[in-house]
Amino acid sequence: MANLLTIDNLSKNFGGLTAINNFSMNVAQGEILSLIGPNGAGKTTLFNCITGIYRPSYGSISLPGEGAFIEKLPPHKVARLGLARTFQNIRLFANLSVLDNVLCGAFCRTKESLLDIVFHTQKFNSAERTVTARAMELLKFVDLSDKLFVPACKLPYGSQRRLEIARALALEPQLLLLDEPAAGMNASETNGLGDLIRKIKNSGITQIIIEHDMRFVMEISDRIVVLNYGEKIAEGSPLEVKNDKKVIEAYLGEGPQCT
Repeated sequence: MANLLTIDNLSKNFGGLTAINNFSMNVAQGEILSLIGPNGAGKTTLFNCITGIYRPSYGSISLPGEGAFIEKLPPHKVARLGLARTFQNIRLFANLSVLDNVLCGAFCRTKESLLDIVFHTQKFNSAERTVTARAMELLKFVDLSDKLFVPACKLPYGSQRRLEIARALALEPQLLLLDEPAAGMNASETNGLGDLIRKIKNSGITQIIIEHDMRFVMEISDRIVVLNYGEKIAEGSPLEVKNDKKVIEAYLGEGPQCT
């Protein structure tokens, strides 16, 4: 299976603090890769480097194709190359409707000029119809089609998470990064999220997921990468990672020694 994203010897320093240290990883087209590790391991810092929020101190991040290095690009250019993300803390437009939240993401993919928008030209009106239809398809995809005109702030927490995913999908990404999507969800909401993530995979979109719910991670992941203190300590299938001694020690400590 071809690689969609390649990270090579990546490091990120904040003054004297090393948040990511010489990290390398390949992400295969179509897989669900989970990124796990204790709090402060560097997971969200890695996401921020991939999506252009942080510029790495060293190393490279690349997509397929000649010259497709993205580690120095700003976030909006990274998004245009097909990378979208959600955040650990929900960042919806709280007072806008469910539909308008998704439209905000969808319009980022249009190419109409400012004059087209101001004068509502035929080109803009055609794009608006196309974008609205796409937004409604996505809301049906995430089971929110009956909430089109509800303000985002009025949705239950689990539905807000789904809306944020729909808005990210409106960017038509080839790679979707989800930062703790199950955080704060109850068991029913988490099960529903797992179904949604599998639907996204079946639609052909590759996913990288940061998550602390280990049962959820083991159920949905094709492969898992484990970070600790900014370094990769394990990589493999859910079963391989679950039984890895370094992973057990990172999460649980070595425990008392018998003498």
